[in-house]
Amino acid sequence: MKTVNTKIVFYRFNFDDTSKSKDENLAARAEYDLMCSELKCFGYEKMKISEKKWIDYKIKDGFYRDEDISIETDHLFNNQFNADCETLKNHRVFDWFEKLIDNNKIKDGYYIVPTYELCDLLCSTFKCGYCGKQYNSAGDGFCHACLDSQYLKSKELHLLQLRNIPEVVFAKYNKYELFAEYNKRQKESAIKSEEVRRRNVADEISKKRKLENFRIIATNNLIEAGIYPHKLPVFFEDGLVIIGNKYNWTSVSFTEEDRKEVKKLLDGRLFSFEIKIL
Repeated sequence: MKTVNTKIVFYRFNFDDTSKSKDENLAARAEYDLMCSELKCFGYEKMKISEKKWIDYKIKDGFYRDEDISIETDHLFNNQFNADCETLKNHRVFDWFEKLIDNNKIKDGYYIVPTYELCDLLCSTFKCGYCGKQYNSAGDGFCHACLDSQYLKSKELHLLQLRNIPEVVFAKYNKYELFAEYNKRQKESAIKSEEVRRRNVADEISKKRKLENFRIIATNNLIEAGIYPHKLPVFFEDGLVIIGNKYNWTSVSFTEEDRKEVKKLLDGRLFSFEIKIL
């Protein structure tokens, strides 16, 4: 996993601190405004989230505290990173974040210190506007990986334009080549989907037929199990046998030798049975 190391700066400003003079509060406001101007020059946009989702890092008003932070670069986002530092372990951090507070005279947040390495990486990474796949170079300016998506409509082809490249007017691009490849890949994808659907339907029909055949065989065996002993006239003299399954019980009388013969005949059938001499 590739990473870029930089700093994360936590800040807190209070422009209405009663323990400080009016000039000191105005100076704090000016310092905050200067920080915001610098961050906006980097292209940062402030992200605000409610206080409930904020981690209390406990720093004093007007004091900065920074930490080393390691940013994952395998998959980059516009304004946030998968990162790790002492305060925010294994968190997704924003490039600039402020806690949403009812009192607008208190500013509580953090920002990522931009480095040349991080900026170059962001500027040289291109992302598909439809599927999100990322590229190290812009190529022809469009993503071809999702052209076979069954959900992609022809009117949405402009979404395949890669971001972080100069604006390209879609009509001036050789759209006929893109449409040709789109139509070809859509047909291939539709054929594969239809083949899979037909195989699934055939498998389902086969399973139903097998299940129905099994039920017919099992039912016939159960019916035969109930009447079979009555077809043996020599079994009606001595003793009592009980042939049982979960559907019925049949009682007939016959000898110990006949019992063994019946058991031999019934062994291997699909139903369970029990023979007892009473």
